[in-house]
Amino acid sequence: MDTNITFDPDDFRPKYYQLAEALKRQITEGILPVSTQIMPEEELAKALQVSRPTIRGAYKKLETEGYLFRIKGKGTFIAQPIFRKRQVVAVCEPNEKYNKNLAAVLSGIVRRAQESEVSVLVYSQDELLKKIADMRNNAEYMFAAIFLNVYEIRPDLLEALEKLNIPYIFEFNTLPLAKRYNYVDVDNESAMRKVVDHLFGLGHRNFALLSVNRSIPNHYIEREEATISRIRELSGVIHDDNIFRIDQADIAGGTERICAQILKEDDFPSAFICTSDYIAARTIMFLEKNDIAIPERVAVTGFDDNAEFNLLMNTKITTIRLNYFEVGIAAAGALLKLMDSFRNSKIQLKLDLDLIVRGSTVKGQN
Repeated sequence: MDTNITFDPDDFRPKYYQLAEALKRQITEGILPVSTQIMPEEELAKALQVSRPTIRGAYKKLETEGYLFRIKGKGTFIAQPIFRKRQVVAVCEPNEKYNKNLAAVLSGIVRRAQESEVSVLVYSQDELLKKIADMRNNAEYMFAAIFLNVYEIRPDLLEALEKLNIPYIFEFNTLPLAKRYNYVDVDNESAMRKVVDHLFGLGHRNFALLSVNRSIPNHYIEREEATISRIRELSGVIHDDNIFRIDQADIAGGTERICAQILKEDDFPSAFICTSDYIAARTIMFLEKNDIAIPERVAVTGFDDNAEFNLLMNTKITTIRLNYFEVGIAAAGALLKLMDSFRNSKIQLKLDLDLIVRGSTVKGQN
């Protein structure tokens, strides 16, 4: 055994975990051959100047993963490699399983998993927690979990996954909790800066912001904050009374009431920035019904690039393209990397999104 093993004090993983990964590399690289007896806990602890519980934890992790086996009265040995199929568990809430955007994310996950011959299961948090015991005793499969748009994470589930050394990742980091762990998300801040910069380039200086009222941290709030910050950075105008949050249960009616209120202003904004295409579509419909020329008098932007809205509307929406299928592909790719990685390094990835310019901001771009 090569005992020249160092520990990174800045690594978010505990020492036992770092040690287990270092030993795993030695096993897979043949430095520790199959059937070789591994150094006793006390000796290795002394050699590495760490506690025996650290060594015990590392050995337990490797034993759980099939790299070591114990013979009572003799010691711990390097196990014969066993090929384990990989299986990804997509975790979402039961009421979200029929969400169209989530379905697109899941399709991306399945596509990427199939490319690597990995199967995919879909469970709720409760269902996964019940299956944990089966995963613990399953020698055929290696498991990993990806949380899809879950807003309330069960701490006991995360604890169980970590105890079994099952890697997991969050698709979207809308919870403060997720920022401490692995995630794949979209870069809302960069996207909204592109929107504001585009409108400034067209000469707009006075803005209204229409978003969705949500009590929990989410992408709408990220988009709002990025929009307001960028407008003020560029010395644009966005009054507090022109920042609106619409009840999600009444987007159509709420948008119309807000637009009617804005049009009563003597010098109403020349650009309406909407944090979803649904709000943008309802805004365009209301303004055109009231003979407000788009984009000559008012420019409107959205977010998502919802094909259904643009198919139905004469004035196509300038928007940020969020391809949920590609988000799923990226999330699955990151999770598979965690499953394959000997270091299990933290992955926190934000995807850059494209601005798609159409007729709601530039005439003739439909």
